Amino acid sequence: MFNKFFNRIALVFISFFIVLNISSVSAEFKAATTKSTSVDFTWEAVDKVFIYKINYWVDSSKDVAYDKNTDFIDSTSYTLFDLTPWTSYYLTLVWYDELWNESYKSNEIMVTTPWSDSWKSKALVLEDANLVWKNKVELSFSNEINELSAEEREFRIENIKDTNDILEVLESEVSKTNKKNLILTLDKEVVIWNEYKIVVLNIRDVLNQNIEFWVDSEATFVWSEIDETMPDLNAATEEEAVEGDNWELGWVDLNAADVDPSVLTEAEDTKNLPKTWPEQVLIFILAFVLSWVIFVYRFRRV
Repeated sequence: MFNKFFNRIALVFISFFIVLNISSVSAEFKAATTKSTSVDFTWEAVDKVFIYKINYWVDSSKDVAYDKNTDFIDSTSYTLFDLTPWTSYYLTLVWYDELWNESYKSNEIMVTTPWSDSWKSKALVLEDANLVWKNKVELSFSNEINELSAEEREFRIENIKDTNDILEVLESEVSKTNKKNLILTLDKEVVIWNEYKIVVLNIRDVLNQNIEFWVDSEATFVWSEIDETMPDLNAATEEEAVEGDNWELGWVDLNAADVDPSVLTEAEDTKNLPKTWPEQVLIFILAFVLSWVIFVYRFRRV
C-alpha cells in the first residue's frame, strides 16, 4: 500500500512539474519588436530541444488550422517578414526534439502590426481582366493583393449573352511576377467568342482594404483575346502539329514567307500547268471518235 501511495504522489508531482515547465516555456514566447511588416520573436532555450517552428495565420487556431508556418529555426529568436500593416496575427511556437518529434507547443499569442504612414492608402480597384488560357483569367488590380486573404475572396462570373452560364472559381493565386495580379482557375472552359463579365465581391489588398462592391469592381473578357496568340497545350509539339497539317501538301507550307511568290502564281493559273499523260490520251480518243463520226456521216451520204 505504501508503495502504491508513494508512486501516486510521485506521479502527481511529476505531472505538476511538467505542466508548470511547459506553461513557463509557453509564457516566454513573445514578440520583442513589432513593426508594420515584420515582428521579432524571442523565447528561452529548452533542454533536449533540437529545433523550432512558428505556425501562424490571421485567424485563431481555435477557429481554423494555421495556414502558414516558418522553416525550421535552430536559434531562440526569429523575425517574421512580409506581414501586412494593421493586421492581427495568431501564432504558436512548436518545439521538436532530436528525433523530430513535437515536444512542446506554446500557448497561442496574438500580435497586431501597426499602421505605417509610408504605406500610401488608395482605393482597391479592378483595372483589367484577361483570359490567359481557356479556363484561366488574370485580374489586374490597383494595389498588391493580400496573399493571406485567399479564403475570403469571392467572385461572380457570367456569360453576358447567357446568364445561366455561370463560371465558378476553383482557385485564386497571386501572380509570382506581379503582386497586383491575381490568377483565377475556373471550373470549365469559356465559350468561344462569348463575352463574360466578372464582378469581384470580396478581396483584400496588402493594406487590408476590401474592394468596394459595384464600384470599379467589374471587368469583361472574351476568348478572342487568346484565340490567335495562345498555343494549343494539348498538341504534342508545335513541330509535330505543323507536320501533321502539311502532310497532304507534300510537306510544303504554301503560307510560309520563304516560298517563291511565282510558285503560288503558277499554281493558281491552271493554263500554265503542263498537260499530264492521261489528259493527252483523253484528247486523242476524243479526236479519233470525232473523226470516225465525220467519216461515217460522209460515207453514208455518198
